[in-house]
Amino acid sequence: MYYTASITPQVWAQKYAMTVDPSGPTRWDVTEEFNKASEEDRQLYLEGGNDTADLLKNSAHAPDWVKAWSGPFEIHVTETAEKSSIEDQRTGPVLQALLPDSDGRATRAYRHALESMALCLRCSGVSHTLIDEALQTAVDAYGNNYEVIDNGLEIDEALVVSTTHLTHEERAQLDDGVIGNVDGETQMVLSQQGEYGYLVWLPIKETLCQTEAETLTWLSNLEGKISEGFLGVIKKAAEVGTIFIRFDRDADPLPGVPEYDD
Repeated sequence: MYYTASITPQVWAQKYAMTVDPSGPTRWDVTEEFNKASEEDRQLYLEGGNDTADLLKNSAHAPDWVKAWSGPFEIHVTETAEKSSIEDQRTGPVLQALLPDSDGRATRAYRHALESMALCLRCSGVSHTLIDEALQTAVDAYGNNYEVIDNGLEIDEALVVSTTHLTHEERAQLDDGVIGNVDGETQMVLSQQGEYGYLVWLPIKETLCQTEAETLTWLSNLEGKISEGFLGVIKKAAEVGTIFIRFDRDADPLPGVPEYDD
């Protein structure tokens, strides 16, 4: 086994030690020092936060900035399967990946709020380490309270899909605000033009189709009147039980549904 040390640099602020951002890599290999230490010191190394950490701070593989650090600090040792190299291993939460645009407008608004909060905290001097911990807690809390169905599709308010499922003609009609009377009887959708795409309302299970059989008949009557891509999205919305579709320029396309060039 190998042993890796990690340091948390601090500064004194009104008699309290406050965590600050490191000046370089924060992890390094201390296997040699650990194996040479007594059983008592090994236990102290693993517990961290004690005077024996000075030996690790000045060990052979410690980064130069760690050896030169004159403020308070904490060093912890962990057992690892692979040898640690001196490289920056600080990896904070990537909000764009954890809260993607494809999860809908509410998720995007929440991510933008977190990004604004993080920027404000950084400008106030709060360390990246503490900010990352706060962001991860906020993302975890959001995930624990956000219900998704059918492989992550957001159906609480709308089915969120890519605008690539719409033809140029259909997008132009949506830009004008409506696509009407494609079923010969009732205006099928209303749309709300927005910065990122369109919000479309389907009259199924609300004003037009009260049963599954009626919905299937209505869907079959749309064939040939709209694109296969648009029809595929509508069928998916009916399948997951929502009457709203959000066509989002940043969203992921539905697998197996035709797409058209932007």
